[in-house]
Amino acid sequence: MKHSRTVKATNERSEELRPGSVGRMAYVFTRGPLPRGWGEWKHWRPHLARLGLAALALAAGLFASTVWAQQGGFSVTTTTPSDGAAHVPVEANIIVKFSAPVDPASLTPQTVQVNDQPLAELENGGLAFPEADSAVVLFRMKANAVYQITLAGSVKDTQGNALGQPFSWRFATVSRLGQPGAPVKAFARYPRHNVYGVPVNAPITLSFTTELEGKSLSGESVRVVPSSGGKAVPGKVAVEGRRVVFRPEAPLAPNQTYEVEIAAEVKSKAGMTSERSSSWQFTTGDEPREGPVITECWYESYPELTGLRLVFHVAAENLLKEGAKADKAARATRMPGAHGVLQAAVVSLAGLVAQQPLSTPTSRQAKDMPVTNGGPETVVYAAYTHGGGRGPGNSVAGYDGKDPGMELVNVAVAAALDGAGAVTLYDVGDLVEHGDEARGDGVYSGRLKLSPQFPTGPALIAFSILRPDGSRTSPETMSLYIQPPPAAVDSAGETQ
Repeated sequence: MKHSRTVKATNERSEELRPGSVGRMAYVFTRGPLPRGWGEWKHWRPHLARLGLAALALAAGLFASTVWAQQGGFSVTTTTPSDGAAHVPVEANIIVKFSAPVDPASLTPQTVQVNDQPLAELENGGLAFPEADSAVVLFRMKANAVYQITLAGSVKDTQGNALGQPFSWRFATVSRLGQPGAPVKAFARYPRHNVYGVPVNAPITLSFTTELEGKSLSGESVRVVPSSGGKAVPGKVAVEGRRVVFRPEAPLAPNQTYEVEIAAEVKSKAGMTSERSSSWQFTTGDEPREGPVITECWYESYPELTGLRLVFHVAAENLLKEGAKADKAARATRMPGAHGVLQAAVVSLAGLVAQQPLSTPTSRQAKDMPVTNGGPETVVYAAYTHGGGRGPGNSVAGYDGKDPGMELVNVAVAAALDGAGAVTLYDVGDLVEHGDEARGDGVYSGRLKLSPQFPTGPALIAFSILRPDGSRTSPETMSLYIQPPPAAVDSAGETQ
């Protein structure tokens, strides 16, 4: 018996196939006589031809995609730390993972840059390859620093496929402040010690070295008492992260000296406890004040071969008139914005303030050093502190708040704050860009890098609010001593 091959065509779609479409067609090969309707096969041949062309086009596309993936698809898949990461430990590993095995000859300390500087030029800079498709970038990181890692576009995989363009990512390391286990200590306070003219509606604030446990503070933890005697000022204590804020129930008395007492046993969230109490004094002014004021201010400094890196922090609050709605939103400051711009600048005192020579140590006592020994009289000049009756010190005469010796310094501070080197501080929670940890907490931060050419010696950090009308608040200043840049050390450990 002669067998014939039979082709059975089954179309599982009810609609007719269109050019470019792919129908679900099954072809079953059987043996036997040709079935009825075989003549209809001619009807399908043109569509099958189109299906064949579509299949060829699909295969060509897949082949082209595969070729592209092999030739141009080499890329970075993940990084550790990730782009924009904050609070990165300085001992963390910097890992970059690729989509294919990387060619170590193309990924070198010369093709990797850290902050636009070749990795080869950094202290302990180098690379390690724990796996074929990953690398570890090695160098000594520093606290509260922003690092941008850039891989050259010439980095290739083992098949010769290059990245094609540079790849970069940024992250910030953890600050020295707020480290777990840090001692509980107040390092910034408002009003400052022995300052006078404090607005009678101002709060009393402190910043601690670590985040506090709110339950460890009560109304008795912060006491504000008139130095002349009397009862403690009634008020409420609030804990805001590392800050403690005491708000009197009523304005303080004008032209009155107060003593602030902070009790011991203040605890951090890490379980550390302050060992001792502390206290300081301030004197109020004549009246309340309205608008934003700078309360605490502090900074972090990190000397490097390329200059001194500074991170500024300023706490600010909007003072309100008596009787105004004193909720948190009303006390919040908006800068840059409706309340102005908060700025910081560094001013060198070189040539502005006469430097006093260091005294020569001696074991002789005063009785052994007479003013005169029978020869010409020796004139001894004494300097007095001017309290003006408003604070501690000897009141020689009424103090008008002006020091003739500081006029040049005040001019230099004003010029620095108005100059291009001034830094705008932000409360935006961007640790990488500005060093600011939390948005909306009233703490403003900013970063500044002083070049190695900045004059060494005494300097001032000045903080001021530029009001919307163009006027400025009186600058708050902090002392800073600029050391010479640390000597560069080569790989052999010798000073260059």
